[in-house]
Amino acid sequence: MSIYINSEDINLLILHYLRERGLNHAAFILEQESKLKDCQVPPGALINYLQKALLMEELDSHILEEVALHQGFQRCRGEFRLLHSHTCGYQTTPRSIVDNSNGFADDEDPDVVTLEGHSGKVAYISYEKSWILSGSYDGTARLWRIGLELSDWETISILPHISGSAQMFEVTAIAINRHKGIASLAKDGYVRMWGNRWELIGTLFHESEIVGLEWDPSGYHLLTFSKDSIRLWDTQGSLKQIFDHRNTEVSDVKWKGDDEFIVATSEGIFIWKIGENVARTLCNFLSVKKIRMDSEGRLLAMITDENLGFYDQDGPWWMKKSVSAFEWNPCQPLFIAGTSQGELEFWNPVKKSSGPSFKAHSSQITKISHRSDGDYFASGSEDGVVFIWSVDPPSKMRSLHFQASICDMSWSEDGTRLAISYSNKISIYSFC
Repeated sequence: MSIYINSEDINLLILHYLRERGLNHAAFILEQESKLKDCQVPPGALINYLQKALLMEELDSHILEEVALHQGFQRCRGEFRLLHSHTCGYQTTPRSIVDNSNGFADDEDPDVVTLEGHSGKVAYISYEKSWILSGSYDGTARLWRIGLELSDWETISILPHISGSAQMFEVTAIAINRHKGIASLAKDGYVRMWGNRWELIGTLFHESEIVGLEWDPSGYHLLTFSKDSIRLWDTQGSLKQIFDHRNTEVSDVKWKGDDEFIVATSEGIFIWKIGENVARTLCNFLSVKKIRMDSEGRLLAMITDENLGFYDQDGPWWMKKSVSAFEWNPCQPLFIAGTSQGELEFWNPVKKSSGPSFKAHSSQITKISHRSDGDYFASGSEDGVVFIWSVDPPSKMRSLHFQASICDMSWSEDGTRLAISYSNKISIYSFC
């Protein structure tokens, strides 16, 4: 196939269009100045060709329309006009999708409800008062309403993470601020911000792929970080400051109060203050992968591939220890770590001493989650088992068994329920 267009054909189409509109004077001038040789042109030819061009543009823009509709988009109603760009409903994430797919109650245990609806691994869950937010590798985040009775639940809405070509991207991280604002990170490297009615209010990006995000304690500032930079945003997605790390590779970022944050990089650990352009060096220990501040912002835990360390006013101290999961107790300076061998270890960084250490699981521990009062915590493992423990003294209170590796866990605010994600499911256990 070959396509050939020349100026004479275009001028002839315009000439006959002018005559059809009764613009004879303009047609005469065009004919004389272009030295056109008139020929037979079907009536309305110019309009017909332009309509066909718009139809081709519509087909090209909506080539994956059926996929988008299947993923929950409403059919695009955007206009196609000659001199105006098309606002396509398939090139932005929809506000949300209402879905009534639910889970099921365990007939043998009335204290258990399992939520189903995700089609991929549920990597993230957060229990927020009367609702649960989950993020999955199926490219969606879901909001579930959980009633006073455990048997009363429903899906509120679904937040798809989808591109203009209708490709779904795995949800890899979600951050919720104290005002219930949601920011989600997907495998495409973009962060999506969602409003109070779960509508998309902004899409954030760096020059390189974003790998993490974190709200500040006040809930008014969001940090996003890629390997070479950190950016500060407000709740509406407006960029406030860029913190350059082009000469180092950023691996983790954590807030230290409302106006300072700590950065772990390939060249050491640094402290940035909002509004300043130079970071302070905290320590020069290399290759720190993860960092965690305690609840009072005084003690810093540092994780490398083979070491566990703590930093306080006296500086850092380290021990040879490979850690796969860890968390600070929310009410006391107690750090609990899980290992790839299934061991649980207790540390008191204030006294620079270790506490109990014992074999808890048969496989790598994937998650540790404290209850808000600090009296109990849960440990989950690749062996598909969750144990509920008392903290002082460490004692096993309950065991829960699943058919897949434990991905994430989250306690309700009152500590009476524990949500557990495994495979593409979420189970909620009541401990009233």
